[in-house]
Amino acid sequence: MGPPACICFILAGTALLLFHTRRAIRLPQVLAICVCVWALLAITGYVYQAQELYEVAHHTGIALPTAIALFVLGLGVLGTRVGSGITTVLSGANEAGVTARRLLLVVVAGPFLLGWLHVLGQRLGYYDLGFGTAVLILSIISIFTAAVWRGAGRLSKAERSRAAVESELREKEQGMSRQASLIELSYEPIFTWQLDGGILEWNKGCEQLYGYDRDQAMGRISHELLKTESHLSSANEYQDELKRDGQWSGVLRHIASDGREVWVESRQQIIDSDGKRVVLETNRDITEELRGEESRARLAAIVASSNDAIIGKTLEGIITNWNEGARRIFGYSEEEVVGKSVNILIPEERPDEEPAIIERLKRGERVDHYQTVRVRKDGRRIDISLTISPIRNSLGQIVGASKIARDISESKRLQEERERLLAKEQSAREQAEMANRVKDEFVATVSHELRTPLNAILGWSSMLLGGKLKDADSRRALETIERNARSQAQLIEDILDVSRSISGKLRLDLKAVELISVIRAAVDAVRPAAEKKDIQLQLLLDPAADHVRADPTRMQQIIWNLVANAIKFTPKGGSVQVRLDRFESKV
Repeated sequence: MGPPACICFILAGTALLLFHTRRAIRLPQVLAICVCVWALLAITGYVYQAQELYEVAHHTGIALPTAIALFVLGLGVLGTRVGSGITTVLSGANEAGVTARRLLLVVVAGPFLLGWLHVLGQRLGYYDLGFGTAVLILSIISIFTAAVWRGAGRLSKAERSRAAVESELREKEQGMSRQASLIELSYEPIFTWQLDGGILEWNKGCEQLYGYDRDQAMGRISHELLKTESHLSSANEYQDELKRDGQWSGVLRHIASDGREVWVESRQQIIDSDGKRVVLETNRDITEELRGEESRARLAAIVASSNDAIIGKTLEGIITNWNEGARRIFGYSEEEVVGKSVNILIPEERPDEEPAIIERLKRGERVDHYQTVRVRKDGRRIDISLTISPIRNSLGQIVGASKIARDISESKRLQEERERLLAKEQSAREQAEMANRVKDEFVATVSHELRTPLNAILGWSSMLLGGKLKDADSRRALETIERNARSQAQLIEDILDVSRSISGKLRLDLKAVELISVIRAAVDAVRPAAEKKDIQLQLLLDPAADHVRADPTRMQQIIWNLVANAIKFTPKGGSVQVRLDRFESKV
């Protein structure tokens, strides 16, 4: 080993010893650089075949393997304390360190390679010394210019990045300042407090919600001031979770200054403020929401326990809600109908009913006690009463409908039964009234029937007693009296048969009758009444209509009634005509 190699090893060993003693950093780094340069000088001589650089042993003579080993050793020693001393810039992760490393590589490797190419081309005779040197200088200038240009660009970029970071920091500081102002002015309850310490900030929202002003709150322990309770855990437990995770969210119960119970949705996060760990707490008042939820829960319980069917649907008729009462009335479970059309409950013969109801709902109208028919799951039809109301959203828009259906099949059956009984009772009353009228008519008729023969008997009797009749007329009078007495006896016998008389089924004794004789006998019975009013009786009797089959007594009663009424309503001095004619098979 020649002197140069020995010296390089001594320098490298000295540098390692100095590094080990942890004294001056720069001196061992300089020694390591000297080793690298001396070894690189020999390597350059071998590459360029410059014998002056590697064959003169007293100055630079180092074998090529030894030179390479020394160069690597020098780099290793230099890298022992790469983060301090003169290598601080090269090892930095900032833009300066990156730029220095890249420029150093270009500055060392570029000229070394260009020089080798220059020597090689000149030895091969491609160009002379002057031309080759000029090209070498121009190439080196270009490389250095590009390296400088690139380095300047990176430095400029780094400067812009630094300026942007500074601007961002300023904006962040301004934002924090604005945020502090917004926190102060916000109507949301926001305050900050120290971990295991008092309140640091207390904004307007806190004053408004809790009733404590800033002076009353500052420095107080927030959990003691507000008597904080978590609905899931104690204050200490959720604070332990906050310290462990750095954040916490949940529902808290606070007590305001006037004793009001306030429920809030709380979000708490640990932040750094001037080197202190501070909790930023943002609360949202949900007291009214919880009360609304309680009301909705009570309403839901009422709906669930209702015997009536309570159904929600969209304006397209799609079922959205279905309570237990609906299941009992219609037979469908909630899973079977929710999401389906309400038409599954409507009979096929009523296709226009639901569209008409939907149109009324869209106009904001309410449907009250609408009676209709619906179909159960088992196909049975039931009578129901519907009350339907429109459902509006927060903007007042109608988005659906709530329907209350009540099964009125039993009540309707009872109503129909009452109506049937009422109709039956009314019919019975009408029948009783009719029977009463028939009785009255019967009494009137019987009175009239009894009076007619009695009048005849009295009239002829008075004429006989007055001596006004001749012998032949006297016999006729006696026959008339006898005949009318027999008729009256027959009438009395019929009156005794009350049940048959009231029902209108009088007994008829049908036989061959000479109508002319019956008519003459009836007319004779009422002749005294006619003579009393000086009314002339005319008989126009067709012998061809004489013989009929009838009850002579009833026929005589009929003729009595007709002639007696005619005499009764004929003015004094008038005339009554009795005619008997045949018309085909009738008389």
